[in-house]
Amino acid sequence: MAVPVTATPSDGFISVDLDVRWNSTILSATSVTAGSLPGDWTVVSNLSTPGRAQIALFGVTPTVGTIRW
Repeated sequence: MAVPVTATPSDGFISVDLDVRWNSTILSATSVTAGSLPGDWTVVSNLSTPGRAQIALFGVTPTVGTIRW
């Protein structure tokens, strides 16, 4: 099951850091995918702590409109 994260930031941002937490007795994370980010963006994630995902998203092309990852 995929759980999307959606944001509608002001146009033009080029990076974001996320710290997502949940109840690890109910859900576990296996991966993070780029979704609708610009093609030159990089997604780096740390899923080593149960119930927590640390995610860094960054790139050269500024975002426009709603993004999903």
